[in-house]
Amino acid sequence: MKKALVMAVLGMAMGMPHALAQTDLNGAVNGQADDSQEGMGVMPDDTNPTPAHADAPGSKAGQTAAPPAPAGGAPERAGPDHKATDRAAAEQPDTGQAPPSPATGQNGQPYWLQGVIVGGLLLLILLLAWALRRSLNRGRAAEAREAAAPAREAAAPKADQAAKAGPARVAALPAAWLPAGYKIRGGRDYQEDAFLIKSGRDGDRLLLLLADGMGGHVGGARASELAVATFAAHFEQAEGAIGGRLRAALEAANTAIAKAVAADPRLSGMGCTVVACLVTGDQAHWISVGDSWLWCLRNGALTRLNADHSMRPLLENMVELGRMTQAEVEEDPRLGQLRSVVNSEELTLVDQNKQPFALQPEDRLLLASDGIEALGAAAIGNLAASRADPAASVSALLDAVEDLKRPGQDNTTVVVYRHSPVGGE
Repeated sequence: MKKALVMAVLGMAMGMPHALAQTDLNGAVNGQADDSQEGMGVMPDDTNPTPAHADAPGSKAGQTAAPPAPAGGAPERAGPDHKATDRAAAEQPDTGQAPPSPATGQNGQPYWLQGVIVGGLLLLILLLAWALRRSLNRGRAAEAREAAAPAREAAAPKADQAAKAGPARVAALPAAWLPAGYKIRGGRDYQEDAFLIKSGRDGDRLLLLLADGMGGHVGGARASELAVATFAAHFEQAEGAIGGRLRAALEAANTAIAKAVAADPRLSGMGCTVVACLVTGDQAHWISVGDSWLWCLRNGALTRLNADHSMRPLLENMVELGRMTQAEVEEDPRLGQLRSVVNSEELTLVDQNKQPFALQPEDRLLLASDGIEALGAAAIGNLAASRADPAASVSALLDAVEDLKRPGQDNTTVVVYRHSPVGGE
């Protein structure tokens, strides 16, 4: 379409100077012919009487005498026969209209104007064709969206798909485990969350991993992605008891961030939270740093499994002691400050279950970044319990966050796993 428009405009632009040039050329030729006639003094037969010496011996009546030869002796070239031209013009019938000029068409319009009109009509046709094609494409797209609406409602949030992580990264998972995860930007113009869902080499275990970055657009995203990738790779290679492998993987992620900061001082201050949960058979093992959440939804009741390393627990303890009210806690600027984070420094607070957590059939494990707190625990539990499919649960939770339309809403990531009994290690 763009090429066709350009060709039409170029055609108009190229036609105008050509027509103008043709007009100037014809005018110049006509002007020279008129000047030639005036210089020769030729008159039509009916107005130019034969001179007295025309009947001299050797001459024919009705002919003009040949001009004398120039002094050099060379004969002069004969000019055009203007009498014959005038006679032919006189014999033509008079229609009352001037003959068309060489610079104009049969309708009397200049050629350049005709070119502009034709080019404009071509451009109009192209625009109408483009508009028709666009309208048809929109109609087809609307039909496709309507046809896919039921599947999309159950499988993905209605939020902008470009702001989500897309389908969870899963490799050779048993169908009964049914994990799902997505992330949204919320009110931010950047994304600092990262997550991973990965099965073991033999499909006998499932690793759920989430990180919430901090340190700006570049630093936060780099920290969370680096922590997730390093943790997963190191855990896969490590040997020994599960608890020791989880801790070693966490330390490896912390070291990786330290090396990245040392290599690029601009990343100084970047870090992230980490929550990792490993499902083996009917047991769950976790390790976490920061304020990202790990819940268990059982029989409609939502229970937090990991510790919160923000200032919230300390401030709420002040409420229990009668030193603050809950309203004051919610308004306290220290509420979201973290007491421990994966940021290249020594890990001061690490939460890890010492005994495996026993899973029951249909238990749900939910991992989420702190952006989910906008909903409140009651709404989170109700939304997660009302959907049987983990993908639908993720969709409902993220849609609810976006429906709040809170200014400055934080990035939000949700990962959901539904447990069905499988063989253990």
